[in-house]
This record gives sequence, structure tokens and C-alpha cells, in this order.
Amino acid sequence: PCSSPCATLALVALAALAPACKKPAPAQTRLPEEIAAVPAGWFTAGCTLPADRGRSRDDCRNRNMPRRVWVSSFELDRYEVSRAAYGDCVDAGACKPPAFVTSMDWAPLGDRAPRRPVLIQWDDAAAYCKWRGKRLPTEAEWEKAARGTDERRYPWGDQFPTAKLAVFLYDGSGVQCDSDAVGPCPRELPAASGAHPLGASPYGIHDMAGNAPEWVSNWFTVSTGKKVKDGFLFYDPDVIDPVGPAPDHPSVVGDDEPAHVAKGLLQEVAIGARSDLGNPGMVPGKGADSTVRLAGIR
Repeated sequence: PCSSPCATLALVALAALAPACKKPAPAQTRLPEEIAAVPAGWFTAGCTLPADRGRSRDDCRNRNMPRRVWVSSFELDRYEVSRAAYGDCVDAGACKPPAFVTSMDWAPLGDRAPRRPVLIQWDDAAAYCKWRGKRLPTEAEWEKAARGTDERRYPWGDQFPTAKLAVFLYDGSGVQCDSDAVGPCPRELPAASGAHPLGASPYGIHDMAGNAPEWVSNWFTVSTGKKVKDGFLFYDPDVIDPVGPAPDHPSVVGDDEPAHVAKGLLQEVAIGARSDLGNPGMVPGKGADSTVRLAGIR
């Protein structure tokens, strides 16, 4: 496999048939302790709702139905890709500056806060991954890394999110920041990755709930689970390393054109939540008039 050094990113390492890739010479070196090994095996993908909450799995309909999936072993970095790390790619001429700022805006901030996640468009995320000799994780891989082998709703378990566990605005269950039970809302978005170690996943991967939403390789569909009678809800027949539908499948949707899936949302931090980021409020720091889809990467 192609295992070139990599700065603070959490991209899936190519496992079996790694293409010959041009190994970059990044200024920063990825340390072994920043990489998490996710073992092969079965797990429950999709929306999971513990029975003690008085809700049923019917609440998952049209969203991300629970299903058993097998994923091969892979590696995922523990932290989101930082502005500083992405800046190395820009400096090398392999990546474009982020769409919403100029290089003068984000480079100094990257120097001061090396773990502050970058927010970029999907094509830019793919270009960065290619430069590093990596790829984006599939949605199933991302969920396995966030959940492990049980059916927990959040990376840390089934406890409702709090400001000590994650950077978020509110959760689909009705929990929101600036409440007595949760704690204060975040002062800046996204925050430095790794600042909430109590909210890490079973594999020690940080910020998989909230903070920067994160791109995966899948195209966004109306559903990734069970077909219903009407509509074009996508059902993935593959249970071994599923990759989702092709972009021309009738279930693939977007505001104006096919869009990719983002995970780890600010507004719904459960592992099964997913979005095409068509709502600008899903993106940290973006105004209501924005049509640019921005997310972080692992």
C-alpha cells in the first residue's frame, strides 16, 4: 500500500490494491500515534436509536436505515485535516486555496492553530487526498471508525452530547448548546481538532461528532437503507465494503446537481446523520446566502 508520510489528516489508507502514487515531501510528518487502525469486521451502519429513549427505528426512515455491513481493515488519522496541512498542498501547487478565504486569511491562522480544521469543497478534498497518496473514506468506513462494533448513537456512547464531549450547536434529539444540561455554545467554528478527548470514538479518533462536517466519498441519496414503495430511495445491495450509488442513479440528489455526503454535522451529531450540505447553516461560519458546500476531511 501507499503509505507516504502525512500531516495531521485522517484519510483512509489504501489497503489492498494501492496505485503507484507520487509520494509528496510534506513539511510535516504524520506521527504513528496520530493514526488509528480500524479492524475488519461486521458492524451496524446507519441510524441507531436505543430503545430506552422511547423512539423507534422508524424515525430513521428516508434517512440512513440501520443495516449490517462488513468493512475491510483500514487506517484513519485521529484528527481532522488542518489549515496548516492543507496549506502545504497549496504551496506545492497541487491544491487550490479554500473557496471562502484568500491565502492571506487562512495561512497565518494555520500557523497559530495547527489543528484548526480546513473547510473546502469536495473536489478540493479529493485533490488533497490524491496529493497525499490517499483517498476519502466511504460512508461505511467513516461510521465504523466513529462507532466501533456496537450500536452506539454517538462516538462516546449513548449519552446525550455536551460541551465537554463535542463542538456542536444542537442535536436531532432536541439537545442544544447554551443550556444548563449541555454547556456553552462554541466560541469559534470549527475549533481545534482534538480539544474534546472525552468525545473520541472507540478507536481514539477525535471530533467525529460536530466541529467540522466531514466529506466522505459517497454520493448523497434520499436513503442508504431500505426501499419504500414510492420514490427512488437507494438500497445498497453490497454488504461487503459498500461504496454507495453511482452519480447517475435516480436516488442521487442535490439542490441543483448531484452532491456528496457529509458526516459529523454541527446540527445533528449522531453517527447516522448525513447531509449534502445544501443548507448553508450546516457549514460553520457561512452566511444564509451561501451556495458553496464546504466541509473538512479525514
